[in-house]
Amino acid sequence: MRYPGNETVNKLGNKSWQKYIRHPMLLKRIADLTVPVLFVYGSKDIRPSRPAEQLANLMPYARFVMIEDAAHYIWLTHDKELRQVLRSFLSEIL
Repeated sequence: MRYPGNETVNKLGNKSWQKYIRHPMLLKRIADLTVPVLFVYGSKDIRPSRPAEQLANLMPYARFVMIEDAAHYIWLTHDKELRQVLRSFLSEIL
């Protein structure tokens, strides 16, 4: 593995995330965001895309893109498709 996991950072991140997702105004704050956001998923990712799709639907300037036949590490297997999606998104917001 090129980038080994850091257990200390992982534990701190999980603790912070668990606190953050319990915030009573979280969904309202997400829906009020006015920055462009891009969610990119692979259709063969083992992690479900539904949470990212739901977030994208909450946000007025968000886009969700599914790359067919890609798994979790899209940049390793579908770099051309990912590059196209990123360039398209950037061209729209710049």
